Amino acid sequence: MKIATFNVNSVRARAEILTRWLERVGLDVLCLQETKVTDDLFPHELFQPFGYRCLVHGQKGYNGVATCLRSGADEVAKGFGDGDDEERRVLSVRLGELWIVNVYAPHG
Repeated sequence: MKIATFNVNSVRARAEILTRWLERVGLDVLCLQETKVTDDLFPHELFQPFGYRCLVHGQKGYNGVATCLRSGADEVAKGFGDGDDEERRVLSVRLGELWIVNVYAPHG
């Protein structure tokens, strides 16, 4: 399984870079951090031509994570699990016995 992570610092601002990169690499899972977009405005159409379904936990203008998969997830968990997740920095996905935990952890 080939997995990559990319702090995009705005998924919409990096659309062209992401497209060129995805054309060259054959990933099974792509973890994005600092997407800076709400779930309803996430650009799913950017990833669909490459066969990805993206699970999103976003926030307008700040933070946000997305995990894009070529296969379906068996389980998805958003946040730290404590009910207080205003900053939307964690998205966990289970693929069979493997958990992929996508975390945006800013410096400072």
